[in-house]
Amino acid sequence: MATLPIQRLYHASVVVNDARATAQHYARLLGITRWEVHHWTPWRLTNTHAYGYRAEFGYTTATGRNARGVTFRLVQPTHGFSTYTEYLITRGEGVHSLCATMLPPRELESLLTTLAQQHDLSVAQSFDGDGQTSVMFDTRRALGGFFVEVINSAAPLLAADEVWDFSSEDSRPDGVGWLAEIPRVDHFGVAVSSLTEKLPAYARLLGVSRWSGVHFHNTPGGLEHATFDGRVVDNAWLLAITDVADFGLELLQGTREPTDYQRTVQRIGEGIHHILVRRGASDEEWWAVRDWMESMNIGVVMSGRVRYGAGEFFYLDTRAALGGYLLEVLVSREPAGPSLQAPANWRFDFDFTSKV
Repeated sequence: MATLPIQRLYHASVVVNDARATAQHYARLLGITRWEVHHWTPWRLTNTHAYGYRAEFGYTTATGRNARGVTFRLVQPTHGFSTYTEYLITRGEGVHSLCATMLPPRELESLLTTLAQQHDLSVAQSFDGDGQTSVMFDTRRALGGFFVEVINSAAPLLAADEVWDFSSEDSRPDGVGWLAEIPRVDHFGVAVSSLTEKLPAYARLLGVSRWSGVHFHNTPGGLEHATFDGRVVDNAWLLAITDVADFGLELLQGTREPTDYQRTVQRIGEGIHHILVRRGASDEEWWAVRDWMESMNIGVVMSGRVRYGAGEFFYLDTRAALGGYLLEVLVSREPAGPSLQAPANWRFDFDFTSKV
């Protein structure tokens, strides 16, 4: 069976109401100060389709990358009805799609036919413009609320219509400079309603068949001191995590509430919930970031200690600033308890190799 070939993360597309204002927040928080802007007006695009219909639409993109090459594309719908417009109307701002594949035109055309025949995978949106071709596969139901974009590798490099420079916004205090040097997206955390329904689809469509599973729940050596919206709670969730090319994927399903995964699914549906930007931060690094974020009214949505305190995760509520998703920071420290070993029912593996 053919799969969508995953090469590397070219960009994550984030649909926003105001690309310029959001880009300023990226400059301030993540040190992405230079943005190449293209205005894709309806008369600039040809062969435009959305949800199976001929459609006339337009949008503005602002593409920025940090010093290590991690790239975000902010998308602001400007004309007509597209997947970007629909996403913004029905869900609000958020990570709309991931682009991890570039193919020559003939291979892209062949992939379209093969995926339709073998997987009944439809195209949610497609267009041509200035030599650029984009195909947005509708993987929302299969993978968990986001699209997968494939683009034409033979497209010419286009000069930006304009460039935004927000160097003046890049004024992070001492101790948080690492936010501008994130080497990769450690993982995209995807909130789903049923993890076991999604994993076979990742194997079938993307060829991602091996995952490490964790059952986070309140038990000695497991999850301790879990918080949600500032209060200590007794919650639980199931997750599966894996590496794909140069980024990671993590699926999360709330199993005992309250969790922000289930709240997200109930409010707006499945989708990319957070991005892990730091693994192994020290307490000093974490508190520097937390104090700075709190000065901008960015608080902690959810947290928890694991392995007798050897690790602790925090979700920062950057949804309003960065476009609908949280930032995760993982803190590492010397264990306070007798062992780093988690309970026997803590971790397990998923292997769908035979199902691919």
